[in-house]
Amino acid sequence: MALKEKLQEYELIAEIISAIAIVGSLIFVGLELSQSNELMESDARANWVNMVGSSNASISQDKELATIFLKDRNGEALTDLESLMMYTFWAKAIDINHLAFRDLPSLDLGGHELNIKANFGRFPSFRGTWQDRKTRYPSDFIAWMDGLANAP
Repeated sequence: MALKEKLQEYELIAEIISAIAIVGSLIFVGLELSQSNELMESDARANWVNMVGSSNASISQDKELATIFLKDRNGEALTDLESLMMYTFWAKAIDINHLAFRDLPSLDLGGHELNIKANFGRFPSFRGTWQDRKTRYPSDFIAWMDGLANAP
């Protein structure tokens, strides 16, 4: 019987070591996933910054677009072509905002929210584009944007 008890003892030790190894590998996998998520969010944040920068640069680098922005901000009537250009610009900007809202929950959009509020107030074409396109987005994003549109 001593041999059988000894084998059972070894079996118990082997099970304990196996359990410790499994827990250790699960912890390792969890750490790897966490690091992977942080890298993905960092990449998404960098892409968002690049998209916003590219969008803003298009205004400053295109005299025609800049002129249309000024007309829209000043409440002047836009031609059909100018309205289409503004609609296209704002549709892309709204999509960029949606990507940030959806993919970067930890991103502080506070400063950016001020710009969105200002755009609703300054540019009739922004408000119009949002009203036309908003049903394409999830309800939480719609509520967030509508909150900015109606903020004082």
